[in-house]
Amino acid sequence: MVEVRRKPTGLVVIAWTWIITGTYMVFSGVMALASSSFVSQIPFMVGIPGEIGPGFGLLMNIIRHFALFAMAQIAMAAIIIASAVALLKLRPWARTVIEVMSWLFLVSVAGSFLFGIFVWSAMTRQLPHDEVSLNMGHLRVAAFMMVFFVTLACAIPLGVMIKYLRGETVRDAVHKGG
Repeated sequence: MVEVRRKPTGLVVIAWTWIITGTYMVFSGVMALASSSFVSQIPFMVGIPGEIGPGFGLLMNIIRHFALFAMAQIAMAAIIIASAVALLKLRPWARTVIEVMSWLFLVSVAGSFLFGIFVWSAMTRQLPHDEVSLNMGHLRVAAFMMVFFVTLACAIPLGVMIKYLRGETVRDAVHKGG
């Protein structure tokens, strides 16, 4: 009788999470690519002066390179999907690729946190404070808290994935299965 080895449940969950994430990245990348031709032509963006502050300036640079970012996202999604499918087949190289992608996403989440705080602070400092009835200090704290908790909501599962992917259970499964 042939012995059937079960794949670790955590490995299956991680692989399917990355397949779903990669699929979402393809769809959003295609939509971003499709919209990139007209995003930079939106009237309020065309009329933004060159002396805008750093928050708006950084966003404008991202918008100017929208198509490039979309193509990079689609390419990364293809790598992620192929690697996650290979992980389900217990290919040892796939564990490494998915771990690297998990680390890249974790770094991206941390970078997005810093980027969000930077842009929000820069943008709120540029608002005419005498024309705004809100307390900008409270608004900055509320935005910081929101970005912080969204960052945690993304970073914690990535940290759990990385820990599990580096663990003995997964390493043994891909070693014996690949």
